Amino acid sequence: MVLSRPILAAVFAAALALPASASASSCAKLPVTASRATTDPVAYQDAGKVSLYASRVLRDVRVKVVSGKRVLARGSAKKVSAGRAIVPVRFVQILGGRVTVVVSGRTAGCAKRSSYSREWLFAAAALPVLAGRPSAYVEDYGSTMNIVLRTVGGDALSDITLDLVGPNGDVVSSATYRPSFDRLVVIALPLKAALAPGTYKLKIRGRSAGRSGVLRRVQPVALRSAEGSNLPTDPNAAPSDGSDSGITTQHATVDWSGDQWQGREVGGFIVPGMGYGEVVCRPDAQWIRFFSSETGHEIAMMNWTKRDWVQWHEDSLREAVLTPNTGTQFNEGFNKWNPYSEKQSSGSFEGIISDRGPFGAPGGSSFAQPTTLSLAWSWDFTQTGQYRCSVNASFATQAEGASRPLARSTSLNWRGDANAAGNDGTTTIVEGLGRVDVSCQAGADGTRWVTITGPESATITKREGSDETVTTVETGPVAMPLPTNGMLKFDFGSGRTLLLSSRWKVDDPDPTQNFCFIAGQSIVP
Repeated sequence: MVLSRPILAAVFAAALALPASASASSCAKLPVTASRATTDPVAYQDAGKVSLYASRVLRDVRVKVVSGKRVLARGSAKKVSAGRAIVPVRFVQILGGRVTVVVSGRTAGCAKRSSYSREWLFAAAALPVLAGRPSAYVEDYGSTMNIVLRTVGGDALSDITLDLVGPNGDVVSSATYRPSFDRLVVIALPLKAALAPGTYKLKIRGRSAGRSGVLRRVQPVALRSAEGSNLPTDPNAAPSDGSDSGITTQHATVDWSGDQWQGREVGGFIVPGMGYGEVVCRPDAQWIRFFSSETGHEIAMMNWTKRDWVQWHEDSLREAVLTPNTGTQFNEGFNKWNPYSEKQSSGSFEGIISDRGPFGAPGGSSFAQPTTLSLAWSWDFTQTGQYRCSVNASFATQAEGASRPLARSTSLNWRGDANAAGNDGTTTIVEGLGRVDVSCQAGADGTRWVTITGPESATITKREGSDETVTTVETGPVAMPLPTNGMLKFDFGSGRTLLLSSRWKVDDPDPTQNFCFIAGQSIVP
């Protein structure tokens, strides 16, 4: 059979039209779905992210959360790979009730943008505050439970009343705090008797600036016994403090299993003179967060990080810094990539949080004392229904007491060559150890060393980039050059240590851009 020319043309046109039609169909709707981990509007607003699952690569992705005609939050990402992804969003209005999340973007291979939307129902708008407790274990609480209240969204709060309701429905403790605060406050709940394991409810009432009436919020607080705990060993935990000791030690723990993370995923801690922090571990977030109470101060956290993923291992030096453009908080992930791709992980941080003074200030040392941190984590998210996570953390800060154990701080800060003189050296006397001298001079020929007079030997670990090198010194005084961007740890034996973070630059063509920031803490048990 021979086909005529018109029939051949029609068949050819139809063949071309089929893939074009199929392509148009696949581009009509953005191939993505959005999910959330909680219906708690305050917790969701604080997390500040939308979780997406894309079946294809997306570009120029824009996300917004709307209520009626009001846009509550916006966020964007240049590219979203196929699979799970997180897009940060910034809330500009309080979340609560029924909302719509709208995701728009361009699918790879498609010429035009398309979109996806769905409705979410949250609980009613509540008092914008989150409460943190330090430990997961009832044994860690004596006569008080210190609750840290942290505002969400920047509203000033006042006239706060707390009620801790036990598992049987009885009010275990109550406290009030009347003054206004816009970041955080610590409220001590008095305890008349030992707490029993179980899930408690923390009922919070208060007022929020610009909103009428009394607002409420109920937050679960789950506590367990330390017996049979799954906490990983913290290899560098600070010694416990006492009533007259020269060190203040805090412990923060997270410990949950069987997917039961709600009310158990956060452990809080105070960074004296600088702010408040949280260790967080749940399926969609694993990190340490810091919230500054010192507006306009450059606060840094330098950590030596060890991560293990069963078949892989990584060591690295990490630093998070508050700058004029980063707001008042930062976080450092226990995970390296994202919360969903690392199904099993264990690791540790050893680091120091320091106050470098006001942004652009010439320098000095009269700022908050550094706080050292040591934490270890372990999680397994491989089997639904059996998820587990544990974090064991300790934090140490110098205290006024003279008894051991004690911590003594070393700080040195300057910005600009002209401000180096007078700020480029410091001496600290550490009882039971000796004298710690730090010099960080400007100029290529300047001296930049730390010297410890007293000990006759030490093991010195230098950490830079992904490298960790160990040096043994067998005669005193013990001395070591300061790394450009790194950390030094001195072990003098008998539990005596010095941890030092070092970051400096002296070769910038513009001398005003040179700087030196040194923060250290000696511990004598």
